[in-house]
Amino acid sequence: MADTQVRMANHIHEKVKSIAEKKNITIKEVYEEAMNRYIQAEAQEDLLRETDIERIINNRISKTEEQINRSVERLAALEARVGIDNSMSLMGVVILLEKLLKLDRESIQNELRKQGALYFSAAIKEDKNKK
Repeated sequence: MADTQVRMANHIHEKVKSIAEKKNITIKEVYEEAMNRYIQAEAQEDLLRETDIERIINNRISKTEEQINRSVERLAALEARVGIDNSMSLMGVVILLEKLLKLDRESIQNELRKQGALYFSAAIKEDKNKK
């Protein structure tokens, strides 16, 4: 370890000398203790700055989560309204087919389910083929 000389204001050096005499230690030890305390304080301030950044990031994440939750709630409400509208349309078609074809509701629903599944599968295959 090498010692380094540093220029210091005379009034500060005199205070350090006085402290060293009172504690019965060397001037070098007082300077080392002072510098160690300064370095620890700087490290603490760095940590506080990093903690503040963490707090800011956490606040932003919380706000984003709140926005996502509100969006999910809106989508759920929209999906419920669309589901009811689809159900009303489907039942209108079923009732119309019941009257026109003079068939029971269950057989109409089974046929619509079968045809719907075939149509849906074919549409997915077409989409995959286009890609």
